[in-house]
Amino acid sequence: MALVRPTSPLRVQPAIDDREAASLDAIAFAANVVDVVYGRLTNALAARPVQVEAVFADAWSMIDWIHRLDGLVRSCRGLSKKAEAVIDFLNGSSLVESHRHAIQHPEGTLPATAQSGRSPWGHLCWTIAGPEGVGVGYTMVIATPSIRKLDQAHPYRYPDARDPRSPVDWVSLYPADGEAEISLTGQHEALVRFVVRLEAAVAASDPPPAGGILKILSWPR
Repeated sequence: MALVRPTSPLRVQPAIDDREAASLDAIAFAANVVDVVYGRLTNALAARPVQVEAVFADAWSMIDWIHRLDGLVRSCRGLSKKAEAVIDFLNGSSLVESHRHAIQHPEGTLPATAQSGRSPWGHLCWTIAGPEGVGVGYTMVIATPSIRKLDQAHPYRYPDARDPRSPVDWVSLYPADGEAEISLTGQHEALVRFVVRLEAAVAASDPPPAGGILKILSWPR
């Protein structure tokens, strides 16, 4: 089932400003893409063996689409950027910008990764649930062109240990330098929170005059 349904108030707004309606629909579409990609990613991480190319393609695709969503939310007419729900979402979505820009030009990271043995695609970490939901540890996938230089001089970072809430949980993506963690699970959860509240806010807002801008002011908790 899609995160944002075709009947969502984000997609059925015929009487409001055309650009605002287009923005809300674009947010809905992009949110559905992120939701689909995250589901596909977690399913692939649960498989054995893990297909490295597939999971990294989806992990970096999430970064791209969240970056697009960040821009769509910031530019949406009628949407107050001071609303708590908007601030909550943008505080997380803004974190992907450096990852997104770096991966657009991976050739720029090659001088450093050639020396360290790392990959320009970074590394992924996630938690797998064991019997009765107990975490069995962290699994790391490293998409490196060669392992001949990998040694203790360039250790890989892991997220803090937390018990999983689902068969695959706490998925994190690290860039080529292995330092800045982006929680893909956290990004997905923040998006779901935002979409649910945005739908409720749009539905509760007073309709504008025909063709006017809908002021999205009511944000049910």
